[in-house]
Amino acid sequence: MEILSFVIPMLIYHNVMLDQKSKWIKEADAMSNHIHDLQQQVNVEENEEKKKVQLAQIEEMTKRYWTIENLTTWPVDIKTRRKFELNNLLLFIPLAGDFAKNNFNLQHALELIKSLTQ
Repeated sequence: MEILSFVIPMLIYHNVMLDQKSKWIKEADAMSNHIHDLQQQVNVEENEEKKKVQLAQIEEMTKRYWTIENLTTWPVDIKTRRKFELNNLLLFIPLAGDFAKNNFNLQHALELIKSLTQ
């Protein structure tokens, strides 16, 4: 129950964050096209003032584009998530050992190995 009380909300937030990022990605795609158009205009622009304004616009839009591209989709950072996964994996070791002890039949395994080697 303790694990589920953390995992379920985290997965719900992850899905919400994925939906939000997909909406922002559409904006980033449109921005990418606009950046490309501005770069072409800068290449043919002769007025230095207009060129500076366009370059500043390109720089701002590029920063925003990469901010959107690098948005995370997990509510906790990867380091915390890995630590949580490892700690919870360690909780299952005694359970797995108990399961193996109760279900592992040494005699049956030896007979199986013996039949395979014949």
